[in-house]
Formats: sequence, structure tokens, C-alpha cells
Amino acid sequence: MKISSNFNRFIFAVLKDLHSNCKVLKIDEPKAELPIQAIDRESLRNLLKYLDMSYPRDERGIPLSYRDLNSKQMTEHVNWIERQAGFSGVELSHITREWARIMAQYKL
Repeated sequence: MKISSNFNRFIFAVLKDLHSNCKVLKIDEPKAELPIQAIDRESLRNLLKYLDMSYPRDERGIPLSYRDLNSKQMTEHVNWIERQAGFSGVELSHITREWARIMAQYKL
């Protein structure tokens, strides 16, 4: 099953949020620090595909397009991006909203 257009829009919203709120993205493996404000969003998207060592690739080692991923592969990539943002001290807005929803639901 290929990812839905809604899921595809979601990944671009995550990347926009990351690009807007993170000055230096720290990657855990391979060790790297990226000044992402100096990188446009399109380049950031492609760079993150290469840096995510578990991102699906073709037989030449080139990362697949988002539209060629299934929902499990896309979820794993989004989780990887969220983890890198966390290492960089950034909580992405969709995570903040989800925590607020959970806290309100259980009145914590």
C-alpha cells in the first residue's frame, strides 16, 4: 500500500516545522550537526533521506521518493526525524499538540 496524499502532506508539514524551529539539527548516527537555516526545505528533505540509514533505497543506493514508500516506511522516517529533532532540543508542533490532547483527556 502506498502512502496517502494526507500522509505525504503530513511529512512536508513536519519538515516545514523542523526547518522553521531548528537552527542546528544534530544527527545521532552518523554524527553530524547541520545548520539547517542555511539549507532550503527541498534540500533538507533530500539530505534527511540520505542521513537516515534505514531509509529505503533503490539498487543504486539512492533514496526512494516519498510517493514510493508504504505507510510503515514513511512512519519510520517520520519517527527518525522526530528523534533527531529531540536530540537537537526541538519539540515539533504535532508532538506538542498530541501531548496537550493526552494531558487534557486524562486531566493530568
